[in-house]
Parts: sequence; structure tokens; C-alpha cells
Amino acid sequence: MIVHKFKLVYDGLDAAENRMPQSLKNQIGEGMERYVGAQLCYLVEGRVPNRIMGQTSFYKLHDFQERPACWIAEMDITASVASLAGGFILRDVIGGLVGDALREHAKAAVKEFFKECYTALKDRRLIDHPPVERIEPILSMLGANMPFVDDVAEQELQKRRLYRRMSDGMAHITAPIRRAATQVDVWFDDIQLDHIEHRHYSDDEIESALRPLIGFHGGPAHYS
Repeated sequence: MIVHKFKLVYDGLDAAENRMPQSLKNQIGEGMERYVGAQLCYLVEGRVPNRIMGQTSFYKLHDFQERPACWIAEMDITASVASLAGGFILRDVIGGLVGDALREHAKAAVKEFFKECYTALKDRRLIDHPPVERIEPILSMLGANMPFVDDVAEQELQKRRLYRRMSDGMAHITAPIRRAATQVDVWFDDIQLDHIEHRHYSDDEIESALRPLIGFHGGPAHYS
């Protein structure tokens, strides 16, 4: 088994006094599940479903923690190497490894994947790694995905689905900024992915705000 931790550290305003409104706790929890779940689905199954499942055997949202001068939310990501084999990790790092070396390389690969995904999201671009299909779904329900086709168009679709779900998750994660916190530090294991002092808006929110101004009534099909 390998274990990772996704952690959010909020500070300022209510968060600095160890407080967070329940409505924002709910948004944070939903955002963490969307953000982490989308990447795991892509990593393990090579596809991102319309609906990201809640807590699974792969990831679990810990109780929110109150600590002096900040407010923290943590999520454990626990998986066996066997369950991860079949996607990105198997192709890039597992070949021929066993035992501790296998686990160490698998853990390093997951960490690097999450880091690269965040960098791509911050740069507002798709990740470079193409999805790799897994025959038997683990994180998504049967029938929840479009049929996987090993061609460039389908790979592009899954990359865009991943970007969209991550963007939605980050919009929820940053919802407390200027309402109950002034900043949030985003961590994956020992890597600080970002220090955020502004609210992140998802593409859906941006499109909704623009529709009345430009008379736009349709969504971008390439993000479906």
C-alpha cells in the first residue's frame, strides 16, 4: 500500500481564529473530492466520469482540524500498487520492479502526477500525459463514462474532462477566500503546490457571468 496526503491550510479572518462556517466546510469537502477524485480516475482508469464518486477505498476526507492561527482540511489517498497498475504508473515506472523499490517508485510517480496536474491547471492548459484505459473500472460506476476509444480525439476529451473537474474542485476549495480566510496553502505530501490569496472561478462560473453580457447560450462542447 502507498499513502499520500492532500492538505489545505487556511489562514486569516475566521480561519485565523480556528473557525470555518459549516456551509464553507461542505464546499471545501466537495471540492477536495472533485479535485482528488478526478485525478485518481484519470490515473487509474484513463477516463474521468461525469460524476466523481465521494469517499472511496482510495481516498478519505479526514475530519477538519482546528489548530492555532490556521484551519486545516486533510485527505488521505491510500491505494495498492496493484490497483494503480494499468495506467500511467505501469507504463512509466513499474516495469520490472518489486518490493520496496516498486512501492517507492509508485509513490514518487503519483506525487509527480499530482504536481504536474496542478501546474497544468495553474497554467490553464491540459496535462501532457495521455490517458491509458483500464479494462475494469475501479473508481467509477459502470456506464458512467463514454466508451473509451484509443484515438487522439478521445484522449483530448478525457484531458479536458480532467481539467474541468479539477477547475470545479479548486473553485470550491478557494470559496472561503475573502469570506472566511485570506489565503490557503495547497499541499500534496511534502510539496507545497501553491499559496492562493484570490478566489478561483471555474469555467462554468465564468461562462454564466458572461452569458448576459454577450448573449451566449451554449456551453463549450469540447469540455463536455
